[in-house]
Amino acid sequence: MSFVEDLKAVIAHAAKTGHVVADMPTILNRRAICQSCEFIKRGYTESCGKCGCNITAKTAMVASKCPMRKW
Repeated sequence: MSFVEDLKAVIAHAAKTGHVVADMPTILNRRAICQSCEFIKRGYTESCGKCGCNITAKTAMVASKCPMRKW
């Protein structure tokens, strides 16, 4: 899922539920999965090597999905 697709999903979800940010256990679980992923790009910030999204932002958005379907 690209950043634009993620953003569209988040906006649609927020319009229905009023929620944009995932709960903390979900965020932490997603980040742990990303940390062990072979596609993570580490540098000044961490990003997904498949979709290019910032890991901190991507894992926090409630409607976001991993492009490798790991979460």
